[in-house]
Amino acid sequence: MKYPLLALFLIAFLFTGCSYNSPKNEMTQLQIREIQTRTFASRESKTVLKEIMNVLQDDQFIVRNANAELGLVTGEKEMDVSSGWSIFLSSLAKGEHATWEKNAVIEISANVTQYGDDTKVRVNFQKKVYDNRGGVVSTRHIYDQEFYQDFFTKVDKGLFLLGEAM
Repeated sequence: MKYPLLALFLIAFLFTGCSYNSPKNEMTQLQIREIQTRTFASRESKTVLKEIMNVLQDDQFIVRNANAELGLVTGEKEMDVSSGWSIFLSSLAKGEHATWEKNAVIEISANVTQYGDDTKVRVNFQKKVYDNRGGVVSTRHIYDQEFYQDFFTKVDKGLFLLGEAM
């Protein structure tokens, strides 16, 4: 073959193109709801709502809305996700028209509901990635069970400490 390196590049490109199928969410709606929901025994909903806001603020989220009557909390956290290599490579390839992943925003919405003496909480997190020009690169819901477990553990610890202080 006259151009073995070119052939190798084309084969690698084809395999890369074929293998890049974003993983589909294999979880059912019931499984998603299960990881997003916790019940806090013998707690008033307003106390749980306040602790959710405390945990979010501790994790550098900005609380955008909170409504105790509706049991709703929304917030977001912005992070810089740019890397020197992606900026360099994109600039090298596209010059002044270069784009790269610049920042990400994790958004949360929480629904807090009183059920008798217990309080039920359902939260969901979503991550949006923006490029250096402000365009949305990707948006995805977060379905990582450990991510939610970590959040609810922090809320639970805060409620425990609040109970100890009283």
